[in-house]
Amino acid sequence: MDVKLDIVNSSDSLLNVTGSQQIEFEFDQTQNVRFIYIRDDSLCFADTSLIDPMKMVVYNYPEANAGSDAEVCGLSHTLTAVPSGTGGHWNWEGSFVQEPSSPVTPVTAEEYRNYLFLWVDSIWNCLDTDTVSVTFFEQPLSADAGPDQALDFEFESYMNASPPEVGQGKWTVSSGDGYFENDTLHNTFISGITYLKNVYKWTVYNGACIPVSDSLSLIVNPLELPKGFTPDGDGKNDEFIVNIEHAEKLKCLYSTGLVKKYFVRTIILKNRFGAGKIKKGADLPEGTYFYVITAKVRNLSESFVFKSYIELLRK
Repeated sequence: MDVKLDIVNSSDSLLNVTGSQQIEFEFDQTQNVRFIYIRDDSLCFADTSLIDPMKMVVYNYPEANAGSDAEVCGLSHTLTAVPSGTGGHWNWEGSFVQEPSSPVTPVTAEEYRNYLFLWVDSIWNCLDTDTVSVTFFEQPLSADAGPDQALDFEFESYMNASPPEVGQGKWTVSSGDGYFENDTLHNTFISGITYLKNVYKWTVYNGACIPVSDSLSLIVNPLELPKGFTPDGDGKNDEFIVNIEHAEKLKCLYSTGLVKKYFVRTIILKNRFGAGKIKKGADLPEGTYFYVITAKVRNLSESFVFKSYIELLRK
């Protein structure tokens, strides 16, 4: 069968289409068409004067746009699709969509996690789809950095924050100094603490929610040095002990202030200075000794210098 069509109100050339039982025409826009002639296989022509012009409607193919992916704090969100056609609807699982046929609609999630929402855009019988991802986060209620700490001239410690119920935590230095072994671990080890007062903050984060934080103070107390010792061999107070934890090197200089006798000694990883003897092994006489102690502590760049005196007594 041969068919010849005329596009009404158009200067386009006529369409000549040949087919058997089903004839297909292609149009790129809506047109009014009329038949010029229809001829069958027997070369007989149909009377086309009785056939009114037909309107061939061409629909645009929809381009679905479900909107941008989102992270929200809480269980509520508003979906915002951008429709390109005359209709559309949402498909989802595990959540409540208030108006499924509206491109802009509130949704309520059942639990804190990620959800995928499918927007189906339609023009006539043409469909297109797009997916939007929404992650719902729970708001952390509080953070607990743990109790304040006071160290006796120590420069290393363990933090003791409460682990976060939701999200993750992180340690930061607010004032002073310090090096966290793992700044996301609630009970991490810290070294390189500054002498005297330090402040550390424990902050709990969870996605799009507002972070919550808590702080603790960590004070390194001044070194308390003894004012006397009795190196008489009775096992009690025989040595001048300097309690500096994690000392890498200690150096002490004694002087009577009158007689120029000195006792100089360097000790590695020990916190004490001899039993009141000079280098050759002779006992130091009783009396008041002035000293200068220089101490290098592990993980600290600067050394500490202490100047004071001590009484040496014997039985």
